[in-house]
Amino acid sequence: REVVVAGKRGGYADAVIVENNIKQGRLKVSRRLQPNPATHLGFPGGEGEVLALFLQGRCDAIASDDARFLRKLDAVAVPYLTAAACVVFPYTAGKIKRKESRAMLEQLRPFISNDEYAFFRLFMEGGT
Repeated sequence: REVVVAGKRGGYADAVIVENNIKQGRLKVSRRLQPNPATHLGFPGGEGEVLALFLQGRCDAIASDDARFLRKLDAVAVPYLTAAACVVFPYTAGKIKRKESRAMLEQLRPFISNDEYAFFRLFMEGGT
């Protein structure tokens, strides 16, 4: 609900993409966890539910574009991926061409920090 329903109301294009990926079976919606132990760690709502899934061993890392959430994950030593990392990883894994990954990184540019953009741009050019 937080990503698709509220996202579509807010006009976020990624909400439609997420909704289509759910319909096509690429993403799975998990039922709400009751009680949610992550709430007691200061992770309310959707953040807490994502963290609870991680703590159950249902994923290896958490991906998010929310800098505040990522700082909280870092504080409790939970591995995470940024949005830019999710765009660059398929290139490094040989799944897409550099040009395609670079185009996706350019689309993300308004939504990520200048430092993150510069790091991944340099990384893709072989500078790291």
